[in-house]
Amino acid sequence: MKICAPPWRSLRPLGSRVAVDRYSLVLAGGQSRRLGRDKALLPWTGGTLLQHVCAIARTVSTEAILVAPRDRPYAHSGADRWLDDPRGQGPLAAIAQGLAVVPATAWVLVLACDLPHLEPRVLQGWAQNLPNLSPAIAAYLPRQQPLCGWYRAGQREPLRRFLATGRRACQDWLSEIPVAIAPCPAAMLTNLNTPADWHALAA
Repeated sequence: MKICAPPWRSLRPLGSRVAVDRYSLVLAGGQSRRLGRDKALLPWTGGTLLQHVCAIARTVSTEAILVAPRDRPYAHSGADRWLDDPRGQGPLAAIAQGLAVVPATAWVLVLACDLPHLEPRVLQGWAQNLPNLSPAIAAYLPRQQPLCGWYRAGQREPLRRFLATGRRACQDWLSEIPVAIAPCPAAMLTNLNTPADWHALAA
């Protein structure tokens, strides 16, 4: 990850706050192979995990966009829009899809669908900080999790060129762009990859 500066060193001067367009992308294109079942459809807070994440995404953005294969049973996800995600391309390609359909001036919150402990208060704090970030900052996210943070939609062309080289790893991309680190409690980034993860969460 190419860390440009800590958030407090990446801010605009006071008084320069401007409004920003905010969108969100909820990524649900993974195969859930290690878990053995579709993690997006796991029961959580009276609905599914996917519905939970989409509902939180909508609290900090004008539109929540689901990126997932169209043949999955996600019609009731709660997202405002659904982009088809061809299998096997990985999360970075899904991010590129989402950045391509929003205004170039927008910030986009990227969320994996398997984050049960998302805290709206923390996401709201990040959103409120966006207008203060230096124009040089391309992403604002926790150090530990590239699939829970804000990306500038204006990075879509550089990202398209990066993907055209055949590279697909999020960390490889982040090592090439200026990133500000968003403060985040570690528990919020807990995700689900194995049956043991799910049993621990449901206990």
